[in-house]
Amino acid sequence: MYERNFQEKPEDVAPIRDNLLEALEALENERELRNRVVSALSHDLRSPLTTARLSAQLVARRADADPQMLSYARRIVDSVDRADRMIRDLVDANLVAAGKRLSLETTTCDLRVVAQSLIDELSKQHGARIHLYAPPVVTGRCDPSALRRLLENLAQNALKHGDPETEVGIALREHADSIEVAVHNEGPPIPAEEQEHLFDPHRQMRSGLADRHKGFGIGLTLVKGIAEAHGGSVSVESAPGRGTTFRVMLPKRPPSKRQ
Repeated sequence: MYERNFQEKPEDVAPIRDNLLEALEALENERELRNRVVSALSHDLRSPLTTARLSAQLVARRADADPQMLSYARRIVDSVDRADRMIRDLVDANLVAAGKRLSLETTTCDLRVVAQSLIDELSKQHGARIHLYAPPVVTGRCDPSALRRLLENLAQNALKHGDPETEVGIALREHADSIEVAVHNEGPPIPAEEQEHLFDPHRQMRSGLADRHKGFGIGLTLVKGIAEAHGGSVSVESAPGRGTTFRVMLPKRPPSKRQ
């Protein structure tokens, strides 16, 4: 039926075809531009950042250096490390948006130790606003570095979007075959229409590149990628009077690497 109509009215098909071709070309151009930006960030910028870090570290190790100079050097190292993490997040989020699975270096670790280490670091800037709720030991097989990045993105989102007068809670719970990681904050809920697209990598990549400080950006794309690389999943619950909770479910033993 559709084929017959197209044959009978080719003049009606031409504008639709042209619009589709233009849309496809625009998407291809966007993808190519994003790949170029990410490539530049991952290669061209990391080299001078490494040089800056090494130079600052050398100054920080000098026993005869002025105390104020040592403080400046440590601040430079911290800032460079933060910039490097941001670049790595963008590179990995781009991989997730391209449908690729992130590589992991898994080992048996205590997830409570990973979470507490992050909280100790964030507390230097945000005070005693973040609280951990977990058993004394939460053992699983995961990539500690990737898990820390997952928790950091969720915690930073909670701190930024939650009520500044209330706490941010990180909870760890063990189940028979999985570990539940939940990050909760009070405050205005996420609108239902936004919840539907929070983990859409293409939408988040575009909004994240446009303005890192607006919305949730690429952080949730990375969270989704890390969770799925472990064989897990991420979801959100947000409603008036109940705050917002991001919940990650991780198998205690992630799947083997693909051959």
